[in-house]
Amino acid sequence: MPKKIIYIFQNSFWGKDIKTSGGDVRVAYIFKKIQVHFLKIIIFGNKEAFLFNMDYGPNAHFVITPELFDKFGICISYFLRTIFVVWQLFFLQRDGYLYSASDFFPDVLPAYIFKNKNNKWIQIIHHIYPSWKTRPGNIIINFVGYYLQRLSFFLINNKADRIVVVSPFVKEGLLNLGFDKNKIHVSSNAIDIENLDKIKEKKQGYDGVFLGRLNYSKGVFDLIEIWKNIYSKYYDAKLGIIGGGEKEIRDSLLKKIKEYDLEKNIDILGYLKYEEVFAILKASKIFLFPSHEEGWGIAIAEAMACNLPVVSWGLSVYKSIFGDHTIQVKENDINLFSEKVAELLQNESKRAKIGISGYEFIKKYSWDNIAMKELELINNL
Repeated sequence: MPKKIIYIFQNSFWGKDIKTSGGDVRVAYIFKKIQVHFLKIIIFGNKEAFLFNMDYGPNAHFVITPELFDKFGICISYFLRTIFVVWQLFFLQRDGYLYSASDFFPDVLPAYIFKNKNNKWIQIIHHIYPSWKTRPGNIIINFVGYYLQRLSFFLINNKADRIVVVSPFVKEGLLNLGFDKNKIHVSSNAIDIENLDKIKEKKQGYDGVFLGRLNYSKGVFDLIEIWKNIYSKYYDAKLGIIGGGEKEIRDSLLKKIKEYDLEKNIDILGYLKYEEVFAILKASKIFLFPSHEEGWGIAIAEAMACNLPVVSWGLSVYKSIFGDHTIQVKENDINLFSEKVAELLQNESKRAKIGISGYEFIKKYSWDNIAMKELELINNL
């Protein structure tokens, strides 16, 4: 089969101060491994996306949106980025493959507009937003996000040639929304366990640690409530919160921490470099992940690769991926979540046993395997 050009839309990337999403990690690892199978890779994104993916290889080319766009906030930036990429595409050949790395509008609309008989559109969907009426956080943002995703879904279902989802749970949700089952293919996410194994742990870690974006759906405010309960039993226990996010949410977290007099027990560490993140995880005792919505759970897998026992809410998707290798608690039961964490803090041998078991299990999720499966899905179009 002759090599073709692939156009990757990673135009919703928002790294630096906001933790890179699992979807961004996924597309980066996959195409670093399979980029030699394409005549040329053209990646659309902002400067941060370029810096994140700059080692793709010699046949990768970047179309970078102006940095000025990112000074207006996410909503306006996304609108301007979308217009810019659509304009740029008018001057390109556009034959080959169109690959949308997320279902955010800046990644979907350009592919929808330029889909034709001479190219194939591959769309990645990581998870489905719950109803805006029940989703934690700002109700206006949730309302807009929910219906924008539904609009993206309409465009995707109408024109995409192949829809790749990361779990059977997401596939089931799309089928319930009326998607064509013949277009949907289940793949997975993975972790870079070889590089993680090379990172040395810090001398000092945390009793509990969290890694993820600072937003309501990730359960970051649940973390404060949980640690308040832990503090009532273990006065010296410290929690580290790793990840960037909007200033408004960070300020609200700091206010909550001060309200509970936990300034000495909770550190908001912000966005950290790759090696530093996992050096901290490896030196810590327990990974807390009270996220309320996930399509897969890369952060959980990365914590397991660091030999950490994981306590999370019992989302349906976790059972199909991690089985019984994590501790899953009935959603929103703060007291029970706290009890599970406290049990692990007082039982070092149990922590070690769960950590070793999780590490051995998670090794099967290799990017090499996932990347080759993705390549096969693309080539078989």
